[in-house]
Amino acid sequence: MKKLLLTFLLIFSVFWSFSQTQNYYSVTVVQPPTLVVNAGPNFSTCYYDSVQIGSLSLATGGLPPYKISWFPSYGLSNDSIPNPMALPDDTTTYTVTVTDSNHCSSWAQMTVYIDPCAGINKLTNKFSIMVYPNPSSSSIFNVVINGKRLYTDYDIIVYSVYGQEIFEQKITADDVNWNGMIDIGSNVSKGLYILEIKNSHIKNYQKIIIQ
Repeated sequence: MKKLLLTFLLIFSVFWSFSQTQNYYSVTVVQPPTLVVNAGPNFSTCYYDSVQIGSLSLATGGLPPYKISWFPSYGLSNDSIPNPMALPDDTTTYTVTVTDSNHCSSWAQMTVYIDPCAGINKLTNKFSIMVYPNPSSSSIFNVVINGKRLYTDYDIIVYSVYGQEIFEQKITADDVNWNGMIDIGSNVSKGLYILEIKNSHIKNYQKIIIQ
């Protein structure tokens, strides 16, 4: 009787085990695309000319939003945006590191090459400077600065051809331009002068003539 009972319990246990419903779950892990950084093309520019580096599509993949860091930061308008303006003192290789929301990082590099650029330097096409009348029959000139806002405080300095400073004026441009008149002095003689417009980031020269 005891043996029969054990046999019955064993058969019941096996039957109960196979009769239970088993549930299976599928888990899908979505991996974001690989974080890729493109620092943009290399540039060649003149001393004191600024260039815009990087791009608005600096990084792809990963998990936005991104944290951006350019190195070195010296000479950059902003070291934490995708496309800052750069004005290095010498040929400089910039490294940009991008970190996504998953704390994954990637980096890339680009180089700004400085060329001596013989002659009078000009600003990039984002800025234009006009001086008129030029030549002038007097010591009075009109100066117009146009461009996208970046650096707004300037010094206007006029030199003789021998490098002697004969005039200086500080100005502040608004969002897009500055338009004003300068009088470099009633005692200046006829001839060629060099007008310099500069601040800590930008420097531009113009030839002006009094006749």
